[in-house]
Amino acid sequence: MWLRGKAARSMTEALNYPAEVIRRHCETERVPLHGLPEVSRLSLARGPGHRTLLSMIRQGSATWWRLMTPHEVREWSEGHGMLDVHAVIADRLLREFGGKATGPMQLPNTPERTQLRAWVHANLGDPILRKNRWAEVSAEAQRIYQWMVVAEAIGKILEEFQKRSDQDRFAYWSRKVDQMDDALYYDADVAVCMMVIGSALVIEFGRTGNACYFYGLPDDMTSLASLNLPDKMGASEFKQRGLLVLGGKQLSFIKKLSHHRGWQGDFDEFMGLAVPSRLTR
Repeated sequence: MWLRGKAARSMTEALNYPAEVIRRHCETERVPLHGLPEVSRLSLARGPGHRTLLSMIRQGSATWWRLMTPHEVREWSEGHGMLDVHAVIADRLLREFGGKATGPMQLPNTPERTQLRAWVHANLGDPILRKNRWAEVSAEAQRIYQWMVVAEAIGKILEEFQKRSDQDRFAYWSRKVDQMDDALYYDADVAVCMMVIGSALVIEFGRTGNACYFYGLPDDMTSLASLNLPDKMGASEFKQRGLLVLGGKQLSFIKKLSHHRGWQGDFDEFMGLAVPSRLTR
């Protein structure tokens, strides 16, 4: 419900005060963020009003934020189209959504995760390719966003196995999701399913009859998304017995394992012995 008359004027006046006054005003008068569209875009874009708005979004108390749902906050921001507003809203919402999660698969698997990730990407773009747009987003929030991307990729990988009626691989890798630090689903002539476990990149393929390949990760590779792979690569390009070159990074071949009867035990044994956890990432 948009604010009218006196309430709207009150919010307009509040924008000229320091952030603490605005927070106190919102909490005591229960004036929600819906009131801000009554303020002209021009008045927000100039002077202390705009700076105060950003401070309010960054520092507003939990009480203030509970006056609107995350969806309503994002909906309001669309009317302004200001990059810095989008950035500080993304920062706040990502950090709150991440909560106490310590990895991608600990994030709540809810529609809000999908909606928030889509909104952030639509307004800020890829954090690797559009670094300037992410300048106002904290490292913590950027990590939560990356976890969202990884969780989505893991979901696609498991869905690919399920779609192919490959229940063995679906069941096996479903048990390993908490060990996955990163993942990337690449849609080639045959789906390429990349998973980072410990110090290795594990590559499975969507179609049965393909072996699984293990490669060592270079120390300077920050994420699979940072490889920025070209649109057209064939699945065979990911099957190298020497160096696998992806996005300018060189990954050393470790092992090729086939899915013969009882393969799960061989995979467990190999990964337990040859794929130790990286202490630093």
